[in-house]
Amino acid sequence: MIDTLEKVATEAAREHPYLGDRLVRRLRLELTDLEKKPVDKNTPSYWHDLNRWKVLLDLGVAEVRLGEEDIGVKHLQLAYSLLPKIRSYIQRGKVDQTIFEVGVGYMRLGETQNCTLQHSTESCMLPIQGNGIHSRTEGSTNAIKYFQEILHNSSPKTDHGYYFPALWLMNIAYMTLNQYPDHVPELYRIPESVLRSQVSFPRFSSVAIKLGVGSFNLAGGS
Repeated sequence: MIDTLEKVATEAAREHPYLGDRLVRRLRLELTDLEKKPVDKNTPSYWHDLNRWKVLLDLGVAEVRLGEEDIGVKHLQLAYSLLPKIRSYIQRGKVDQTIFEVGVGYMRLGETQNCTLQHSTESCMLPIQGNGIHSRTEGSTNAIKYFQEILHNSSPKTDHGYYFPALWLMNIAYMTLNQYPDHVPELYRIPESVLRSQVSFPRFSSVAIKLGVGSFNLAGGS
């Protein structure tokens, strides 16, 4: 049984669709090949940038999902930096997706630096307040910039699927910085009433750490 479980754990690290790093390893090899491969003079000048953008975007998203936020954000930023060169060759939704994923990467970075590494009884509980406020502000501060870019360049009528997620996450990012609602631009401010319960309901405080069961695993919900 022990041997079987060890084999499953080893294979999961490589092959599991959510926990494994197979996709990340493949995309890193693709990126290395792209950077080593000489540019073909017979192909359009933007073709190399398009391929590099796609690999960087997919790789950054995969790395962030695995908890490798630092390197993931760097790759997402590189994908974002290619947008001026390729914007006219890709769909508007893909432009918004790239910008959105950079914002999400920074949000995840902020969550790791604060809610995970400095977990408190008020972490990740809406509305975020007290000890749930982020002391390390790099993640949320940068995320706001990218979410605002999506909101500035689109509207509910021209939404490609990222306007409302960006709107919500930007308000949450301001909340983690203790700047909600006053610092949120009025046009994009979600009313505080949205976060209030329609019935009387107590605000719970996590006692997991005090009881010695606040382990770091995949069963946070239970």
